[in-house]
Amino acid sequence: MDTSFFLEHIILVWVVIAAIFAVVEVFSRGLTTIWFAIGALAAAVIAVLKLPTIVQVAAFVAISIVMLYLTKPLLEKRVRKGKVMEKEELLVGQKALVVADITPQRSGIASVGHQQWTAIAEDPSVTIPKGREVTILRIEGVKLVVK
Repeated sequence: MDTSFFLEHIILVWVVIAAIFAVVEVFSRGLTTIWFAIGALAAAVIAVLKLPTIVQVAAFVAISIVMLYLTKPLLEKRVRKGKVMEKEELLVGQKALVVADITPQRSGIASVGHQQWTAIAEDPSVTIPKGREVTILRIEGVKLVVK
């Protein structure tokens, strides 16, 4: 391959690399290659400034790695939280069995399927005894609010 052609069209090369990473991200949805697409776009900007290819490559690598390191855990947590919330929302309206008394002084435990949850009464002055079936009204943090 003729390196002079490559160097003359380096901006286009970086944009194509960014596009490839972006397309891969769309199909993988792994929150990984998007950061390399951003790094390639940054390298394209540096190429527009006519800085040396080594600076462009260094910027591509550095920006990609920094973006991946700093933002991927935050986005994964947000995505994971969204999935958990969807599952929790499915519990609303279901019946649960109180397995430890729910009192005004302390939360109890309610069993839903094969899972046990900390549970509180919707009316904080009510005691719900062990063995009573309750309805899940909502979820506050990691506690079921029941009636």
